[in-house]
Amino acid sequence: MPNLKGDELIMRKEEMKRSNADIAYLALTANNAKEDVSIFKSLGFSGVIPKPFKAKQFVYIIKEHIL
Repeated sequence: MPNLKGDELIMRKEEMKRSNADIAYLALTANNAKEDVSIFKSLGFSGVIPKPFKAKQFVYIIKEHIL
């Protein structure tokens, strides 16, 4: 997403709600302390994929939010 950070995107989530209502918004970040995760969730992210991650963990988190 050139020129648009994740937190800016999530702030615009309301604009996209009609056409993308069922899309999970996941933060892919190295900022994964409990406080950071709380901030991401309060902004409207569905969850957090912490970096670094293992493939199994990545797939698990994705599945958790799309099924």
